[in-house]
Amino acid sequence: MDIGAIIGIVILVLVLLLEIILIAISVKVVPQANFYIVERLGKYLKTWKGGIHFLVPFVDKIVLRETLREKVIDFPSQNVITKDNVTMKVNTVTYMQIMDSQKYFYGVESAILAIENLVATTLRNFLGNVTVDETLTSRNRINGELTQILDEASDAWGVKVNRVELKEITPPPTILQSMEKLLQAERDKQAIITEAQGYKTAKIARAEGDSEAMVKIASANKERIVLEAEANKEKMILEGQARKQYVELLAKAGVDEKVLQWIALDKIDSLANGNATKIIIPPDLAQVSKVMATFDAIAKKDK
Repeated sequence: MDIGAIIGIVILVLVLLLEIILIAISVKVVPQANFYIVERLGKYLKTWKGGIHFLVPFVDKIVLRETLREKVIDFPSQNVITKDNVTMKVNTVTYMQIMDSQKYFYGVESAILAIENLVATTLRNFLGNVTVDETLTSRNRINGELTQILDEASDAWGVKVNRVELKEITPPPTILQSMEKLLQAERDKQAIITEAQGYKTAKIARAEGDSEAMVKIASANKERIVLEAEANKEKMILEGQARKQYVELLAKAGVDEKVLQWIALDKIDSLANGNATKIIIPPDLAQVSKVMATFDAIAKKDK
């Protein structure tokens, strides 16, 4: 093989290698949720989004690689003066998202730096119109108003400010001491209220218990009285029935003078003992005279 053929083969290999290199340089893959800004000869050409793209070597240039996802930027603390002339350190966190790539790259030299300065300026102006107490107690309202102001101002830079949050608020030591005293006083107040409420609840429970006990005692007494009355009633009914049956039996048996004398003697003994309070009178009132005569005879006999 002569020298010319060897040179030709070498040139061919070099050309193939150069083509492979150019192809490798030209093919670009943009990740999902990212974008590239491409310029051709120093002028904006297009914006690439996720996928495969081809770049003209030595003519086209990628000038920006960015993400479309939301960014969380924690800006450093800054001193602000409130409406009541109190200097505090405030740290903010900004959540932003690129919406227009051309405005973001060409609208301002550094969008992040511009947003940081805008946040600082807006924060100083806004907190200068509120007091320390409002700053500490109305954080959500302040966050919402700051977000609205910054979102409108950053629209020219192709950025959407989703929200701004006050991360840390550090008042001066004197304010912190006053706040601690107020918190301690509030805790003491709450403890006293809780203790008083517990005492009140206990007194109410005790009074309710006493009331229920009295009601139950009264109910038991009432029930006892009713039961005793019922028992006396039953006793009187039974005694009446017994006396009635006794009288009926005497009437049926035909009471004579000897029987009446025996009954009279028995009843006299009962009367003497003081245990008997009732005297049975025969149904035949004609016998009453006989009974009285018997009593009289017995009395004379004892004399």
